[in-house]
Amino acid sequence: MPVPRKIFVTGTDTNVGKTWISCLLIRRLTESGNSTGAYKPACSGVITTSDGTEVWEDVRELAQACSTTVPDQRICPQTFRAPLAPNEAARAEHRTVHDALLADGLAAWNGHCSHLVIEGAGGLFCPLSDQRTVLDLLLSLQTPDPTPAVVVAANRLGVISHTRLTIHTLQQAGIPVAGIVLNQIAAPAESQETDPSLPLNAAQLIHWIPEIPLLNCNRGEHSLSLLHSGNTNAATFTDWLQLISSVSKF
Repeated sequence: MPVPRKIFVTGTDTNVGKTWISCLLIRRLTESGNSTGAYKPACSGVITTSDGTEVWEDVRELAQACSTTVPDQRICPQTFRAPLAPNEAARAEHRTVHDALLADGLAAWNGHCSHLVIEGAGGLFCPLSDQRTVLDLLLSLQTPDPTPAVVVAANRLGVISHTRLTIHTLQQAGIPVAGIVLNQIAAPAESQETDPSLPLNAAQLIHWIPEIPLLNCNRGEHSLSLLHSGNTNAATFTDWLQLISSVSKF
């Protein structure tokens, strides 16, 4: 099996639902007949279970989304306990982030899958190490073939500015943007009464970033809907996923 086709899931911030969307994409790609893996270059923030087992929840969820059982080390080669940016979480353990391994760890998936969903940490400028940010890693993945970015944005007040800044940064860096996922992270009860921007944000994103496909994920759902096709000819989420997973350049 050749080097897998890569899709990079980043976010406008932390706690916007990157892992949920990454798992959704992995499952849908697998359902479409693709052998799909998951990779997270570094993960910080451990949960200790009642029996004393340490669990990195993002890694566990990504592993469960994969169609076959794979070692956690292949999904995430560097884990740290503190819920901080990886470089600070590593420092708290008197360790350092292995810079080369952030990208080199991807090689463990060569020959094991046709498609690989990569989940970043935090937003684009979140430090992975003292030398590299998520954006630096994403830039390094643009050769020999481009790796498109999917931007996850939480539907809440402020999402328009945060999303435009993220998209602008990616475009300025020459990174192809496959789409924006407007993720409904608020519970149904937390509706327009607490955040009147919720029903308006999608239309605003389409207005200000018309060239980028916009998708929606309702809270707790395992599917996406395509709200706006951007500069593609996709008519549905399935069309969009087929497009970004099959072409060499988005």
